[in-house]
Parts: sequence; C-alpha cells; structure tokens
Amino acid sequence: MVLVFLIALSSPPISKAAGQGFLVSDSFIRDLKTRLIWSRDANPAHCQMSWDDAVAYVKMLNEQKYAGRSDWRLPDLEEIKNLTDNARNVGSVATFTGDATVAPALLNVGFRNVEAGGYWTSSSSVFNETEAWYFSMTYGDKLVGSKSLYMYVWPVRWEKRDNLRHPAPALRGRLP
Repeated sequence: MVLVFLIALSSPPISKAAGQGFLVSDSFIRDLKTRLIWSRDANPAHCQMSWDDAVAYVKMLNEQKYAGRSDWRLPDLEEIKNLTDNARNVGSVATFTGDATVAPALLNVGFRNVEAGGYWTSSSSVFNETEAWYFSMTYGDKLVGSKSLYMYVWPVRWEKRDNLRHPAPALRGRLP
C-alpha cells in the first residue's frame, strides 16, 4: 500500500493544458481537437529560412528521424491557425490586440521557443507560385509573402491510427 502511494506521489502531474485539449511529452505536443502532433520546440532550426529551405529542412528532419519519426511536414495555413486558436482557448491569453503576441498562449500550453514572428506554411499562393502563406505569431494574422523571405519552421505530423488505440505512455500527460 505504501509503495503504491509513493508511486502516485512521484508521477508527473497532468498539466492544465493536457486536461483541456493538449497532451504534452518531452519532444512533441498532441492537439486533441485536431489530432495533429506538433514539435514541442516551435523553432527546432533555431533560425529563420526561406520557404524552399524550410521544405528542405523538414525533409532533413525526416531523414534524421526527428523525435523518432519520419513523417514531419510544414503545416497548412488552417492547421497553424487552429493551433493558435486552440491554445488561446486553454491559455491565459484569450484575446490580443495591437502589438500583443500569440506566443504566451502557446508557451502556456507547454511549447518551447515560440518566436514572435512569421512561420511558414505548406500553402503556396494560388496567384503567384513564388509566394507562400505564413502565419504571424506577433499578430495572429495569415499573410502571404515571397518564398525568399525568412520565416521560422514548425514541424507537424498527423496522429497515426495505431496511436489512437495504444497511445504512447509519454502522451498521457505532462512529463518532466
């Protein structure tokens, strides 16, 4: 009996975010509403890059099995917008205006290195093939710009079916 009690006391707590739509592990965070799995590090490259370099960077992450997986990709425009909306619903920043940033809500969920700048999406402009959509973490805006601009890269992947039946223990709550 005492052993069971000690194990319960030493178990990592489930974060508020985990109880309200996100499951947090050391290397990624699952958005339960969209079933997308995001890199917990919102800037794994630790720099900005052009859109073409972002595509190549994600390919390299897959070749190196980043976080043990090889199915990472750039998010589409709606996926990154939904992530920020879902985080604001959980986080302490419900609304923002002017020079406020979306980053605090994402950090509150458990993400790391969220930059207050633009993040590339996989969505190219339908009007100009030299432009792509990006999402501003500064203002929460969807914007289009030249693929030669420098933005951050935040990899995402789909949740696999087998994970639905047998979730990895690391995804059951916040880990240390």
